[in-house]
Amino acid sequence: GVARFTDLRAAVAGTSDCTCVGSECPSCGACYTSVNIPVHRLNFSVTPHASEAAGNSSISFAAIDTLAMQLGLQKRVQKIVILTRPSKVAAREIFLTPPRIQALDCAGGVVRNTSAPIAVAINSNAGGGDLFGDSSVPLVDGVSSYSDLAISVFGVGYTLKFSFEGVAVVTPVESQPFEVQKPASQLLFFLGSDPGERVGTSVAAGDVLQIEAGTNPNVEILDVDNVRVDSRSAVTASIHEDPWATLWPQQHFGPSLLMGTTVVNAEG
Repeated sequence: GVARFTDLRAAVAGTSDCTCVGSECPSCGACYTSVNIPVHRLNFSVTPHASEAAGNSSISFAAIDTLAMQLGLQKRVQKIVILTRPSKVAAREIFLTPPRIQALDCAGGVVRNTSAPIAVAINSNAGGGDLFGDSSVPLVDGVSSYSDLAISVFGVGYTLKFSFEGVAVVTPVESQPFEVQKPASQLLFFLGSDPGERVGTSVAAGDVLQIEAGTNPNVEILDVDNVRVDSRSAVTASIHEDPWATLWPQQHFGPSLLMGTTVVNAEG
């Protein structure tokens, strides 16, 4: 059998409140009676079920050796800081640069040996939007990174609040205000450097599509005001009208194929 200990936690004796008040945080000397926390030893022992059943009878059982392990405790999380702050983003688009939060101890060191989650929520809701994506991200090597957050409605002055969800009491942090732009509403197709150039082109079958040497098709993602949206959304190219699709049953040809990379992520 396997005994699974899924929620063991060790608290350090001789500690006081290490909670920060605003930007003022107690020193390690004020938090711990010993700045260097000694290594602990844990023992795991077993009581055979048959021993319990025997009760006070004269039946004896061979002892099973205990299992020991050493446990080194790191100083607990005292505060969290914003490593990468939320920046301007389009509504319904994920942040081009994911916000990142770091956990620090009383000495300013990164607390790497914890997987406690950090939650995020809209604090100042400038546009009345909703937050989408994973709003509770575990710390990994001392950092929580939010790779899929998006806000539904545009507005200027949004802020996000990040809260530590571990055992320690840690003051939440709020981001600086940022803008959520209007969402994507249209695509502008062009084959040159001028975004207003909407032309067709002719190439030999099987050749790479170019309007001139070194110039490939580009698709710009715009909002309702014709302003480019900062987006990494996937844009897909496909054949919309294919003359061979109606001719090939009679001519015994196959339908046309679009080759190459047909799905490209936009660059903000």
